[in-house]
Amino acid sequence: MPFSFFGYQNAAYLAEKQNLRVTDAVLDALQKAKPRSHKVMIQSTHSSVLKIFKDKSKFERVYKVDENIRDAADSAIEDIKTFADSVVIGKASVFPESSAFLVNSTNTVARLKSFKLPVFVETFSNEFVSQAWDYYSDPSIEINSFVIGTKVNGIITDFPKTANRYRSK
Repeated sequence: MPFSFFGYQNAAYLAEKQNLRVTDAVLDALQKAKPRSHKVMIQSTHSSVLKIFKDKSKFERVYKVDENIRDAADSAIEDIKTFADSVVIGKASVFPESSAFLVNSTNTVARLKSFKLPVFVETFSNEFVSQAWDYYSDPSIEINSFVIGTKVNGIITDFPKTANRYRSK
């Protein structure tokens, strides 16, 4: 199913410091557009932005963790569930690297999923400099490590053709 992903990096700042209501403008535009063939997901690093969307729409709310994490307390995950339907984390939150080599894996995906939160990982690229050496400069091997190895719900990529090619195999 195709979906649209709207990310809000600075909505909280614009509302608090500049008195600009970006979320209201986005909600208005989405409601006028009435997207039907796409699943719409609203992403933010701020719980306050996602809470606005929870109160005013039925779009899926995605919390983007903007730092690398290796674990999460039960209370933190329960808090996330109050304002988000799913979570986006960085690749290093799943497979930390040191000097471009994978050093281990974390239980972050399993912990979030144990609370029934779908997990998406970002950002996958085709350039070999964006991948750990362990993937042999092959983006399909990297994607497979996350999809099969940790059972993420999805990936976010700069190269959708590569992800589509992986998915069709």
